[in-house]
Amino acid sequence: MSESILDVLSSDLARNIISIGAVLTAFIIYMLNKRDKKRQAAIILYLEIQEIEKNINLILKSENNLKRYDIKILSTNSWNIYKNYFALDFNKNEYDALSNFYFIAESIENERKTLETLMLVEGEAKTKKLQETLVDLAKNMDKERYLVEKNRVLDISVKETFSFLMDRPSNKYANYLSQFKEITITTVGNKIRKIAKAV
Repeated sequence: MSESILDVLSSDLARNIISIGAVLTAFIIYMLNKRDKKRQAAIILYLEIQEIEKNINLILKSENNLKRYDIKILSTNSWNIYKNYFALDFNKNEYDALSNFYFIAESIENERKTLETLMLVEGEAKTKKLQETLVDLAKNMDKERYLVEKNRVLDISVKETFSFLMDRPSNKYANYLSQFKEITITTVGNKIRKIAKAV
């Protein structure tokens, strides 16, 4: 009897069944792994979208929102990294809406960085000019008169709110902010949330 079991196990049929079983097992593991990666990508996207929406809404609700360069919008465009996982989950309009959402967020972030840099450069230029002015005053006046003029110049400098920002980046920043639309409240947001919660 033991020889017949060995004969069966060593037969071509048994080897084929074992091979098919190994291939099926590998395929199932591959599919489960792929599904898990897609779920992880959906979680990352959904959390990132929520953060983008929260930060842009903070800017939009600010009294002088064009001066809010301190709120970072986007560190990484995760949609560019993971969009291949979702090609079959969204129709063309939904796919385009998500791509546009990230385009607007990325554009706002780029203009924010430009304006933040300009603000730093402008601040450095104003500081340098103020220092030069104070040095010139100190050279040309006695101590008492210098202190009076110094205080006057510093008061003017502190009260000065005029900004020398370039119009183009400010206008682009405002334009992109005006185009922003939340996506978590749409079918796209619902689909990403469902994929993220799938087990």
